[in-house]
Amino acid sequence: MASKSSGEIMTVASWAHYLRCHESTVYRLLKRREIPAFKLGSDWRFLKTAIEQWVRKSTVEPKS
Repeated sequence: MASKSSGEIMTVASWAHYLRCHESTVYRLLKRREIPAFKLGSDWRFLKTAIEQWVRKSTVEPKS
């Protein structure tokens, strides 16, 4: 999942598109404080590296 733009800042819409989920899912996770994010004015922003790390940490490995 490494990226050339590792310092990229993403919006709710771009984060939802990246993870192929609905924006309401992103807002629900934000409300529960389950994802790394910060506010810029009244809008939420995400560091792509933090989201990639969150995905790796949240991944469930299958039993062997």
